[in-house]
Amino acid sequence: MTNSKLDPSKYSLQGFMGKDTRSLPAIIASDRKSFKALKVPARDLIDALKKAAAKARKAFGAEVEVRKGLRGIDEGARGIVPCPLCGKSFEKGESVLIREEDGKKLIITPLSLHLADKHAFFQGKGAYYRIEPSAAVEFLGISNKKPARKKT
Repeated sequence: MTNSKLDPSKYSLQGFMGKDTRSLPAIIASDRKSFKALKVPARDLIDALKKAAAKARKAFGAEVEVRKGLRGIDEGARGIVPCPLCGKSFEKGESVLIREEDGKKLIITPLSLHLADKHAFFQGKGAYYRIEPSAAVEFLGISNKKPARKKT
């Protein structure tokens, strides 16, 4: 069962569900379980993605080092797209992150960041802009280890 606002439309030709037939709440619950299994808070991933996208956007289309081993480039586009869940508008465009060691890419958009951050929705399996929690955590090298506390 899908939400018609998440299906393909004039704002998103592919839609936000991909080939996923689960409901929106089921997708969100599944992704929450993934973060628990990874022992990485969703906030850590979202913050890392936001930082990387911001660095890429600031370079205005030039490739930039996001951090050692990770490059980014912003591929802006004209126009805006509304969030299908709350209606807030976002600039179109993509930030493409490229891992130097193997050339793997992760594509993020202002809307995909908003969906993850404000709605805990990383999009359905097979959606073009889905941020797969386990793959994104691995891609960015986010650790589930907490820094050791200093002894006092």
